[in-house]
Amino acid sequence: MGKKPTYKELEKKIAQLEKEAALRRQEDQEMRLLQFCINHSLDEILWINSEAQLMYVNDAACKALRYSRKELLSMKIGHIDPDFKLENWETRLAELHDVKSHRFETRHRSKDGQIFPVEVVSNFMIFEGQKGCLSIVRDITDRKKAEQAIKDSEAKFRELAEMLPETIFELDLKGRLTFVNKKAFDLFGYTANDFSKGINVIDFVVETDQEKALSNIGRILRGEALGFTEYEVKKKDGTIFIAKFHSSAIIKKGVPVGIRGFLIDVTQEKHIQEILTQSEKRYRRLFEKSKDAILIIRDQNFIDCNQATVDMLGYNTKEQLLLTHPSSLSPPVQPDGKDSYTKANEMMAEAIKNGSHRFEWLHTRSNGSVFPVEVLLTTIPCESGGYEIHTIWRDITERKQAETALHESERHLRAILESNPDPMVVYNLKGYPQYLNPAFTKIFGWNLEELKGAKIPFVPENQKKRSSDLLHQLYSDGNPVSFETERLTKKNRVLDIIVSAAVDKDDNGEPIGMVVNLTDVTSQKKLEMQYKQAQKMEAIGTLAGGIAHDFNNILSGMFGYSQLAQRDIEHPDKVKKHLAQIVKGAKRSANLVQQILTFSRQSEYQKMSLGLHLVVKESIMLLRPSIPATIEIKTDITSKAVVHADPTKMHQLIINLCTNAYHAMSESGGILSISLSEVEISNFKNLKGKKVYPGNYIKLEVTDTGYGMDEKVLDKAFDPYFTTKQIGKGTGFGLSLVHAIVEEHKGILEVHSEPEKGSSFYIFLPIIDKKIHSHNGAKNKNTKIEGTESIMVVDDEEDIRLITKELLENYGYHVYLYENGLDAYRDFVKNPRHFDLIVSDMTMPGMTGDKLASKMLNIRPNLPIILCTGFSENFSEEQAYDIGIKKFFYKPISNTDLVHSMRNILDNI
Repeated sequence: MGKKPTYKELEKKIAQLEKEAALRRQEDQEMRLLQFCINHSLDEILWINSEAQLMYVNDAACKALRYSRKELLSMKIGHIDPDFKLENWETRLAELHDVKSHRFETRHRSKDGQIFPVEVVSNFMIFEGQKGCLSIVRDITDRKKAEQAIKDSEAKFRELAEMLPETIFELDLKGRLTFVNKKAFDLFGYTANDFSKGINVIDFVVETDQEKALSNIGRILRGEALGFTEYEVKKKDGTIFIAKFHSSAIIKKGVPVGIRGFLIDVTQEKHIQEILTQSEKRYRRLFEKSKDAILIIRDQNFIDCNQATVDMLGYNTKEQLLLTHPSSLSPPVQPDGKDSYTKANEMMAEAIKNGSHRFEWLHTRSNGSVFPVEVLLTTIPCESGGYEIHTIWRDITERKQAETALHESERHLRAILESNPDPMVVYNLKGYPQYLNPAFTKIFGWNLEELKGAKIPFVPENQKKRSSDLLHQLYSDGNPVSFETERLTKKNRVLDIIVSAAVDKDDNGEPIGMVVNLTDVTSQKKLEMQYKQAQKMEAIGTLAGGIAHDFNNILSGMFGYSQLAQRDIEHPDKVKKHLAQIVKGAKRSANLVQQILTFSRQSEYQKMSLGLHLVVKESIMLLRPSIPATIEIKTDITSKAVVHADPTKMHQLIINLCTNAYHAMSESGGILSISLSEVEISNFKNLKGKKVYPGNYIKLEVTDTGYGMDEKVLDKAFDPYFTTKQIGKGTGFGLSLVHAIVEEHKGILEVHSEPEKGSSFYIFLPIIDKKIHSHNGAKNKNTKIEGTESIMVVDDEEDIRLITKELLENYGYHVYLYENGLDAYRDFVKNPRHFDLIVSDMTMPGMTGDKLASKMLNIRPNLPIILCTGFSENFSEEQAYDIGIKKFFYKPISNTDLVHSMRNILDNI
């Protein structure tokens, strides 16, 4: 065993170990700090070995080159330096060994292919026996851009300097030229080589001005501002000319280092002065030759005038006019009542105050005749002080006569406008009225005074876009427009109006507004509606026989079954069957009445998604009884497509076409064919002047085998009131109505007809869908229909009141009957919460159902109301729902429908 160490030896050993451990920790910390600094350096750091392989890259290199560290360490320097050639690496490394460090610029390429400029500092190193290169790489894209910007700026400055028409120069402190632009070469005749040898600016100045030039250079360097200074200078060939210099000191770091300035060759200026002298002579000639009178006034008297003044006033020489006051050549008083002397002094004072003054004046000729002139006074300051007033007179006798004629013309025009029975408006470009004729005020109620600076508030909301678009078109192409629209009066009455508008232009042809004529066609539209309604009634008359036949058949059946029910009263099963047949007949009657009302109703034009095949079938059912048995009806309904159309209008169209066909075959019989199919129009085309756009169309064809039409009749077939029928056989309005309906629905109408071969009418309407989407699911009727609520029933028909009372009481309801709206409303007001639901008729004496509902809802907004009607021209289902009515029924009403609807409404309050 060895010698056991002493305590001191152990203590010393421990201290030695601790010191070594501390040293290693310090080295480790320094290594981590070094690694942190390298990885967080903004510059790329690369270690490249002797084989050009990347052996180390820091984080900045990965970020700049967009590779991972693993990817970069598998690459050679040529992968990231597009200018690097591997075969030159050994030579470059040897050169770097000699110089130890080398700074240069190259390019690097990132992973995404982007190439950017870099500055590289390469250092030769040997690490663990391996030769290599440590490169620090900096992206110098921004620096390159800045350098390029400086170059571009310098190039722009030089380009601008070369473009300037004046000579630009710079001098050093000794007066030597350090820069001149191209203009200097052209002006002085020197070359760039001459200037490169060094030329002092004093060499350009003639000897007599050199001392002055040196003195001024010193003053400029001391910071004085001299402005333009004039010198005589000489060119290379000895030519002397006068130039104006403007210079300032070049200051750097607060110290003058030279002079910068420019010079102007004033040879041309001197020449211009000569031209001005000649111009003054020409002015004198113009002064004398002018056809306008020209005079010069000083101290309120004429001191000079031209020959035109003498001629205008009828004198012999101008000396007769000089040193006279303007009023002495004028009548005593001017048109405004002021005496000429006082007013002439006022006009001259105005000219002196404002520099010039233009006005009209009356002068007197030597023979005493008075004539009008336009006067322009222009004040010219005199070098010796005071003012001269240059005066121009222009005889405006002819202009005044023209103005008088214009005023007369305007008076005539105003008389025409004011006698026009149509309202007329003249607008400015802002759309503000500038003129309204009396007819406008009479019809619409506004006068011009109350509309000044404002637009006329008479365009209904639903007409604003269309009116705006058409008037924009008017200003765009300049062509007059005419269109039918609606306008409101001051009292908010709606009028049907035809607007005719044209652009109003000034003398230069520029638009300044528009002139609008508004023709009130409200009465005419009412007449047209009456004519259309009359035509409908004509068609109803045509159908009357068939309708009467159907009604008689239905009534006969109902009478028969009623008698059978009375006979079999002891046999409930038989009575039940008879009653079912009576109900069936009543439903057929109601359906027939509804068809007639739908066709004859004078309703508003309202388009909706419509299955045309349903309207065709319904119309044929309505027509069939009224058409003689000698006429066979053939149908071919293959399309169930949907169009955007008004149902009533479509009824009218089909009934009118079929009625027209029936009349054509009334004597000899024939075949009436009605078909509905679909066609596709693939290309845009014009059809009889109407644009037809590509798309899918539904085709309605109505063909007869009647007497047909020749070309002459065919040309007039759609004219209102034209007819080939005998008196009492029709108004002739039917086909014109067909044409109007097709136009309203943006459809196409074609007719083919030959005498004795019949006629075919083809209607094409755009399809909006291939089929009707049903939104009517199965009726959600409660299984429970009984109730104990209090029901108010209002109807002027006693039978209906009693039947309804018995029906509802059978289901447990408390029923209160009223025969008119006034009594019902009176009781309701006494206790609005007493009634749970109201069932009211529409047409009643004293107060109609809709008025009763509105008044009740004003008191109790959520009150459930069911409104029933047999027929109403002025009230629709949509209007009922708008005022808050819960259910709207057309009579007759099924008992089942009524009780189920009541229960649903009451359960969902």
